[in-house]
Amino acid sequence: YEDGIYVIITVETFSEDELDMKMEQLDELCEAAGAVDVLEADDRIWAMRRNCQESISLVSKVSLTDDVVVPVDRIAPTIKEIMHIGSKYPFPIPVKINAHIGDGNLHIVLCKCDLDDATWEKIVHDFHEEVYAYAYAQGGRLAGEHGIGAKKLAYMEEFTPAGELELMRRIKRAWDPNLILNPGKVFNA
Repeated sequence: YEDGIYVIITVETFSEDELDMKMEQLDELCEAAGAVDVLEADDRIWAMRRNCQESISLVSKVSLTDDVVVPVDRIAPTIKEIMHIGSKYPFPIPVKINAHIGDGNLHIVLCKCDLDDATWEKIVHDFHEEVYAYAYAQGGRLAGEHGIGAKKLAYMEEFTPAGELELMRRIKRAWDPNLILNPGKVFNA
C-alpha cells in the first residue's frame, strides 16, 4: 500500500541479553517477510499509536471507528479485503485500519469530511454490509473488544447464525429474566 503498513511488536524479556537476542531474531523475521525497514520503537511510537484516533479529528470533524475480529491467520487477507471494499466507496480519505495482530481485532476508521449526511449514511451502511459479511465468512465476528451495544444491534441479528443468537438470548433471559439490564443492546431478547 502507498501509505504503508506499520507493525508495532512488543517483546517481553527478563534481561538485556535476552532482549538483544529476540530483537535480532525479530529483525531477521521481519526482513524475511518483506519489511522495508525495522526500527526499535521508543515512546514516540507508542504515543503515536495511542493518539491515532484523535489525529483523525484534524482531517475530519466526523469519523466512525468500527471493529471486527477475525481469526489471527485471516488478518492479512481481511485487511486487504477491507481496503478493497473501502476503495469502491467515495470516502474522501481512504479507509484506515489499526489492529491488534495478536488477537485479530481490526479497528476500521472511516472519515466523512465534506460528504453530505445522506451519502455518508448510505455508504457507511453499504460498506458495513460487505465488511461484516466478509468477516463472518472468515470465521470472525462483528466486534472483539468493543462489543455490540445499540449501534450494531441490527447487524448482530443479521449476521449471527440463528442457533448462536438463540443461545445468547437464553443466557440473557437466565441471568436477566426481567430484561432490565442493558435493554436494547447487543440483541433483542
